[in-house]
Amino acid sequence: MSDGVERDSVAGGNENDTLTITLSCNTSCPTVSIGDTITFGEFCGGRPGHFGSRIKDENGASVAGIFAISGNFGGATPAVTSVNPNTASNNMNTVVTINGTGLNCARSVYLVGGSPETWTSLAWTPGDNTYVTATIPACTFAAGTYHIRIWSNEGYSPATSNDDVTVVSSLTVTSVIPNTAVNNVDTPVTIAGSGFSCATGVMLGTTNLTIWSIDNDNQIAATIPAGITPGTYHTLVKSNFGDSPQTANDQVEVVAP
Repeated sequence: MSDGVERDSVAGGNENDTLTITLSCNTSCPTVSIGDTITFGEFCGGRPGHFGSRIKDENGASVAGIFAISGNFGGATPAVTSVNPNTASNNMNTVVTINGTGLNCARSVYLVGGSPETWTSLAWTPGDNTYVTATIPACTFAAGTYHIRIWSNEGYSPATSNDDVTVVSSLTVTSVIPNTAVNNVDTPVTIAGSGFSCATGVMLGTTNLTIWSIDNDNQIAATIPAGITPGTYHTLVKSNFGDSPQTANDQVEVVAP
């Protein structure tokens, strides 16, 4: 350049960073008009920032009243192009790789969905500009389709079909043994099925069973208390994301002695 101006580079991306232009003169420094295009790199500052350049003389003193350049720091808005795997079972933690662009400045990763819509922050690990990894936690989400949304200083990734994740539930009861209980005594039963790791309760019809325990993801031990009115009841395993569906397999008949 031939305008007698020395240009220093900008380090960082916070809004208090300064582009310093030092004039090559001793006294009576002139106002400088810069016609050159100055391209700033992509930074990951603490928040969206802006810069203002204050022109200084060779001694570092600001030339009063002159702010020659203004603009914005910024990189690309994040975008998600795929999620692998794009299916997660809600009874276990699922680590997913999120591929896309503009991800090197990511600050948060969310799983978004439900009715009403909720944004749940996920634990995540940075990769590079093209991917990050995140963990969809167990025992948290109801079955359904969700969006992975990434937030950076440049905004949120748009919701598209590329960022869809389907959460499935394996919570079901396949048998109750024994499936008959006499109502004048307590009756221990074994409940078989799947997705029991996230169980929060067991019901027989509308009665909450107070004695129950998880043996493993496929088995629960419970006790049907004495005193229940004779009849046929469904056995329900409850969780934070819903109850097991009612089927003929979960039925228990309570009889009088």
